[in-house]
Amino acid sequence: RSTLFPYTTLFRSGSCPQEDNIRDAVQTLLAMSGIEGAESNVRVLHVFRSADTVYLDCSRGFAAALSKLGQRNSQFLVTGIVRTMQDNFPPIVKVRFLIDGAVSSGGAPIDLTVPWQLPRA
Repeated sequence: RSTLFPYTTLFRSGSCPQEDNIRDAVQTLLAMSGIEGAESNVRVLHVFRSADTVYLDCSRGFAAALSKLGQRNSQFLVTGIVRTMQDNFPPIVKVRFLIDGAVSSGGAPIDLTVPWQLPRA
């Protein structure tokens, strides 16, 4: 378990649509991450689900924030997001990150062009 993201069971489905809960969970993780300016510059714009995959359309500030974090901490952040989605929003096991509605064309220290998922035990 990452010390960067010790809380993986933040939200459960309730009266709000699941997409709103997903957006809130990711925004909370971003705020807790210690990314400078995360609350104002990094946002989840849209959430889409398809079978076991959730698509998180993030603002351009997300890629910039990952660059500031560096490769290792970016991997911790993204893995924390994937773990939170898997643990709290079944059947989600994959997370696809989009930047301003499109597949990222670079600018982040990790590969955002493919869906992220945890290794199967």
